[in-house]
Amino acid sequence: DVLMKDPGRVAGDKILSAEKAKAASDSLRGSLENQKTQIDLLGLFNGLGFPGALIPTLIKAWGVAAPQIVRDDPFRLLLEEMPGCGFQRVDHLHNRMGHPHTSPRRQMVLAWSKVAENNDGHTWISEDDLGRRIADDLGADCDPDYAIQQALDTKDADGKPAPLLVRKVDANGSQWVALPSRSRAEIDAAVGIAALLQSPPTLWPAVADLAAIDDHQRGVAAVALSAAVGILTGTPGTGKTFTAAQVIKAVQHLVPPDEIAVVAPTGKASVRITKALHEYGVKIEATTIHRLLQIAGQDRDGFKFYHGADNKLPHRVVFMDEGSMTDTDLFAGLVRALAPGTHLLIIGDPYQLPPVGHGAPLRDLIDAGVPCGELTEIRRNSGLIVSACRDIKNGYRYATCDKFDDAGNNFRSIEAATNDEILGTIRGVCRALQKRAETEPGIDPIEDVQVLCVVNAQSVLGRHNLNKILQAELNPHGEGG
Repeated sequence: DVLMKDPGRVAGDKILSAEKAKAASDSLRGSLENQKTQIDLLGLFNGLGFPGALIPTLIKAWGVAAPQIVRDDPFRLLLEEMPGCGFQRVDHLHNRMGHPHTSPRRQMVLAWSKVAENNDGHTWISEDDLGRRIADDLGADCDPDYAIQQALDTKDADGKPAPLLVRKVDANGSQWVALPSRSRAEIDAAVGIAALLQSPPTLWPAVADLAAIDDHQRGVAAVALSAAVGILTGTPGTGKTFTAAQVIKAVQHLVPPDEIAVVAPTGKASVRITKALHEYGVKIEATTIHRLLQIAGQDRDGFKFYHGADNKLPHRVVFMDEGSMTDTDLFAGLVRALAPGTHLLIIGDPYQLPPVGHGAPLRDLIDAGVPCGELTEIRRNSGLIVSACRDIKNGYRYATCDKFDDAGNNFRSIEAATNDEILGTIRGVCRALQKRAETEPGIDPIEDVQVLCVVNAQSVLGRHNLNKILQAELNPHGEGG
């Protein structure tokens, strides 16, 4: 206490030099202030679920002023991307601090959050729809247009425009808004693909050289390879991977191996395509788009990559599998990194579900007229499953079977009118498999069964509840960990 409050006395008693006594005094005072700041912030955040890493981050960024900054403007935590600071959590803090529910600051951030949490897959949301969402939160007496305009007119600390939302007006005069990063990704993807299409398709092989494919596949490949950017589509079992493998094999005679890349949006997809290519005699290792671009960081807008507009990839030919799974942000990241003249073949099924993230680049590229060849003849002998995929896509009644066999009868449909009936059917299937496993070698009712469901926790048929039921039926004592 003496050292902190009266370093001169310590120096006078020759315990420390004057210089060391002053430095120690400053350090102790700083430590005490830091302690008080930590305690103050702990009190502000108590019970709201903020992560432990937040407090040292705030002290490093704002010092002893951090508690007062948080009190005055809780939403600054969100806008400056502090760890663990989502809208709901910060909104609770805003309420705890006694700020009005309809404060201009909250209205502005609310408009942004409604767009940011827009989970229906669209890049843009109409201002009318956004206004209704804002009114549902603020009440009928509020002015949603004010909230939206505030988010459009946001400025940074230096007074420069830093909008939370951007607006576009369509040909009908309707107004739409989006996050700036999403709008930018959509534009970059479109402009980048348009630029690549300006180059002649000189790196694609002659379709006549693809000897392993038949006339239908050759005709489809001719369309897909008619420009520097092309699309190869088809429903399951039509030979997309086989046809692409023959194209890759031919490209390997035209382009050095280290200038060819095969990518997919997920690790599982890249492993699958690698295995399939090897089976077709193509010795190439696929990778994820993230790994190809090399992640260099992450912020509220998503991943930042080492390769991009200012650091192009060295590859001259890129094959992108599972195009339907690739969202606009990831696709734009890849397109930004492609050097002029790069050839790109996108492989995917446009009839599958759209990406989890925003946008649907594969669908939009097809709609925009990028050359697209579609395989329609089923080649894979996967029985009724593959036929049903085609028939459902075409709007036809699909065929099922009553019993499974080795002749392609592998798709059975069991009618159930209620959730209880569905759960009873699942239990019945589990018990039947357990009974067969007792007498038939090679049957494992745990490892051999995959149960797919639509939601995680919002239903008794969700993943959480089904997992409990499956464990109770198949592994009630938790054997095997």
